[in-house]
Amino acid sequence: MAVSKVTMDRNELIQSLFDKAVDLPPDERATLLEAECDDPEIRAVVMRYLEGFDHAPAELSRPLIEDPEVMSALGASVAGFRLIRLLGRGGMGDVYLAQDTTLKRPVAVKTIAPRLLNSEKAIGRFRHEAQAAARLDHPSIVRVFSYGEDAGTHYIAMSYVDGVTLAQRLESIRHPSLSSTTSESDAPTATSVPAAVDSDADWISQSVALVTTVADALEYAHQNQIIHRDVKPSNILLDGGGRPHLTDFGIAKICDAEPLTVTGEFTGTCHYASPEQAAARQVEIDHRTDVFSLGVVLYELLAQRRPFVGETPQQILEAVRTQRPAPLRSVNPSIPRDLATICHKALEKQPKDRYQSAGHMAADLRAFSRQAPILARPPGIGRRVAGWGLRHRRPLIAGVVVLLIASIGYLIQERRLDARARDCHLSIDSTSSKSQVYLQQYDNRLLTLHDAQSLGSAPVDDHPVAPGQYRVTVCDDSGRFAETSIYLPKMGESYALTLEIPNRDHDYFGGMVLCDTKGSASTIGFPGGEDFEAQRSVSLPPFWIDKCEVSNSDYKVFVDATHYRQPGHWERFGYDPKLADFPVVAVTWEDAQAYARWRGKRLPTAEEWEFAARFADGRLLPWGSGEPADWRQASGRSIAMARSADWQLGYEAYTQSTSPVNRDSHPSSLGLLHTFGNVAEMTESVFSSNMTGVVAKGGTWFDAPGIWDLSRSIVAPVYAQSLSTGFRCAASARPPSTLNGG
Repeated sequence: MAVSKVTMDRNELIQSLFDKAVDLPPDERATLLEAECDDPEIRAVVMRYLEGFDHAPAELSRPLIEDPEVMSALGASVAGFRLIRLLGRGGMGDVYLAQDTTLKRPVAVKTIAPRLLNSEKAIGRFRHEAQAAARLDHPSIVRVFSYGEDAGTHYIAMSYVDGVTLAQRLESIRHPSLSSTTSESDAPTATSVPAAVDSDADWISQSVALVTTVADALEYAHQNQIIHRDVKPSNILLDGGGRPHLTDFGIAKICDAEPLTVTGEFTGTCHYASPEQAAARQVEIDHRTDVFSLGVVLYELLAQRRPFVGETPQQILEAVRTQRPAPLRSVNPSIPRDLATICHKALEKQPKDRYQSAGHMAADLRAFSRQAPILARPPGIGRRVAGWGLRHRRPLIAGVVVLLIASIGYLIQERRLDARARDCHLSIDSTSSKSQVYLQQYDNRLLTLHDAQSLGSAPVDDHPVAPGQYRVTVCDDSGRFAETSIYLPKMGESYALTLEIPNRDHDYFGGMVLCDTKGSASTIGFPGGEDFEAQRSVSLPPFWIDKCEVSNSDYKVFVDATHYRQPGHWERFGYDPKLADFPVVAVTWEDAQAYARWRGKRLPTAEEWEFAARFADGRLLPWGSGEPADWRQASGRSIAMARSADWQLGYEAYTQSTSPVNRDSHPSSLGLLHTFGNVAEMTESVFSSNMTGVVAKGGTWFDAPGIWDLSRSIVAPVYAQSLSTGFRCAASARPPSTLNGG
């Protein structure tokens, strides 16, 4: 849009008057303006702008005058938010720094563009953005405070991030002379851009940390049924400390509110779209589309250029659908091989070949950061050939048709024979040479392990398995072994893992108790119980189990060493050294598995946990079958606080009523502490029937003994975080044989 010289002169005059008046006392400003300017309209604009600036926090930089349409809004109040200065402009509208006149805090207020006020579709998308983001409460996602309409102005009020977008940061790296840029998105930003980093190694380290944090935020959003669908640098804000914040959920999908399909309409941004988005036809779009887009962001950070380019949007989308990006190490040989593998894994064309969750991608990035083995593997020769064929498909069409006609009968027969066996694929490796790999499938209804199957020597590539839960064990020729549990809920899912065999010395078994029935059967469960809670006799192979629950200080060592994501209460309230010996809570089943795997251990099964708590005499409570006189139970207020959905109330209840993990409290006959009544404890076992969830045992500090015992269980969602649920670790005493699970 052309700007007339009259408008430019007017803006320059306003800027000049503002600069002269801004440092004067308020009672002298009007005198100056009357002396310098005869136009009352211009004086009114400057005064309104000065008033807005006076309400800005002192540490914010001085704004620049924008175009007349923007200036007319400054100083105005929208639903109690006084607009101070423009932060960014985008297709949907403007984002302003504003002052919350009630709470006296800076916020970002996004207003819909006036030209869109007559579009119900645009207003609907604007409202949808607010609804999607408002469902999320994560430290790396820009929080939405409110949405509404005030005097015809539709607005979203959200947390203010005083920083820049990642797009601006990238631009400053490419062009260090630039000190400011204009944001290309609706995201709230400041105008100062940090200087370039000192070295490739620094930039790689910063990029990995940044993408890991965004991956954690996406994993949280996906667990809450939100798919972003527009992950790109301009939608990632960097605060003053460099921490990223994901924003702009304008085209997000709310999975439980609407069907996850697109029908001929492209959504997203060309350079960062996934192949399924670029297809722009009726295809299923799931959370793996965000994994691809985040892979594009990682590629751009590492290569300093985008992986898919073209002169037109159509050419870019065609490249996204059909072309493999140039190998990262051919663009920059200083990029480590494992990091390049992680990036290209996220950029696989087929969703089934990518990371199956943003959490898996984050886990591999953390493994890379601590120089541990990653799970991803470069694509095999088959997929590379398929990719070449996709890029050269026209010359191959005739030959493929002939071959297809000749082979179709054979392929149909083979697919019928192999379909059930090839639902999922496992790739397993070990850090020790000459390791044997064993696989045991869980019965997820009775929570028992099937006989062990030998898969031969590591590495094992693309082993077909049915969906479900498995225990994987690798054993070297000296008899040392490592084990872990994995859960594959979806058909077509692939998973790769590398196990490090621990040195089982005295320190390894420190704080653990050996449980060995020497082949005799013990009773667990209770009369009238169903499925895995039914009363039955079990004969378990010997195993070790931690005497105490995992504490906050134990978990902090793990987080500090691996940069793994923090528990939910740490993210919200910070790590409190006074609670170091209290049980760690607000971690997911996957988090607990990651900690146990890092320790060279695993979680106990539900059967093992109950056996260790009850032992041979079959007691229903650690101290027997009756309630002790000194039983410590929470007050009614604390119980209400704990069961509240409010994190603050729940955290207060946790700090007031939970005990340190090493405090002697009615130990089991084996000496285990807090097997009842401190926090419930997640087990390795996942139950599947008409619902699927992790089995937790032991009750919590607010459960009364009269309504609970060691046989009863909680079944909670796999990704749940609870302030009353923790865990302890276990380890088998010996590896499985090739014939049975014992």
